[in-house]
Amino acid sequence: MLISVEQMKQCISELGDGSDAPYDAFLANQPDALVYASSGYRDLLRDLLGGTDHYLYARNDEGRIGAALPAFVSQVGGSGPVLNSLPFYGSYGGIIGSHAHDSWKPLVERFYEIARESKCVSSTIISSPFDGSERDVWYRENLDYDSVDERMCQMTALNFDCDHEDQLMASFHQKTRNMVRKAGKVGAEISIENGMLDFVHEIHAQNMQTIGGIAKTKRFFSLIPKYFKPNEGFKVYVARIGGEPVAAVLLFYFNTTVEYFTPVIRAEFRDTQALSGAIFRAMSDASKAGFRWWNWGGTWTTQEGVYSFKKRWAARDLHYRYFVKIYDGSLMRRTRQDILAQYPNFYVLPFSMLEQQQQ
Repeated sequence: MLISVEQMKQCISELGDGSDAPYDAFLANQPDALVYASSGYRDLLRDLLGGTDHYLYARNDEGRIGAALPAFVSQVGGSGPVLNSLPFYGSYGGIIGSHAHDSWKPLVERFYEIARESKCVSSTIISSPFDGSERDVWYRENLDYDSVDERMCQMTALNFDCDHEDQLMASFHQKTRNMVRKAGKVGAEISIENGMLDFVHEIHAQNMQTIGGIAKTKRFFSLIPKYFKPNEGFKVYVARIGGEPVAAVLLFYFNTTVEYFTPVIRAEFRDTQALSGAIFRAMSDASKAGFRWWNWGGTWTTQEGVYSFKKRWAARDLHYRYFVKIYDGSLMRRTRQDILAQYPNFYVLPFSMLEQQQQ
């Protein structure tokens, strides 16, 4: 007997305080699930961003969670709130779970109901780089959207069972191998120092100012140990020269994937390639620990230097998409600067949709 969408809606629940264990157990059995869907990341975003979280999940006939769709409604800003799956610096959302599970449609319908109930001006579902063509077709046929914003991320496969350092080095471009070796020649010493988050924030702010980027706040870094266990959920690899910290990289760990979240290097030590030394040590350790993917994160097509840097670490190109629904047409009459100021950390719409294309 076929089950209607309305009947399936009765199986949709939201993750609440104290209900994390079954949800996290479900994620642990989804190899492609990323840290962004986790209850720990939900708690961090809740504390950092405010707004309202709606981590939707559906149970199957046996009462077990079979699929999930995490989302956040922003606080009211500008014209009204926005709904993201998910917000904050390129966090992926979208549906987690088997394609065979029949609750996908009720999950996305509930997502759009929340957008309407919250009087959102826009909603966005961000797919995962792991989704593949089958799920992408389902999204295009079943989501409610006005625009699709195409994105690309790069990932390096850590699928080695032995000789991890040697096999990694062999997979890299010659320029990358030379960078790693240079870090050793200048005496860069690499260690895990999870208490160095203040250093990461300080140098990250300097690095972002240099390139005109938007830096993550100090509060974000201070909240990480509250919601993630050091050495399990996150690590900070630090490169020192002569005992002085010169570079570091903040990483998140979840299921089979390592997230390359925040790399930093002091400008005067850039030529030492100390950051490359830290990255190589972290990649080697992750491979030995059984992780299968190193996620470099999103890369704009205009970032040719960044793209080449990641590519030389044997990174593969994977694509994902932002499916955007507009509920308030006045958004298109706003300016880019206005939207960035009114909706920090949330995605509103592609700037190409704006009537005024100020840069």
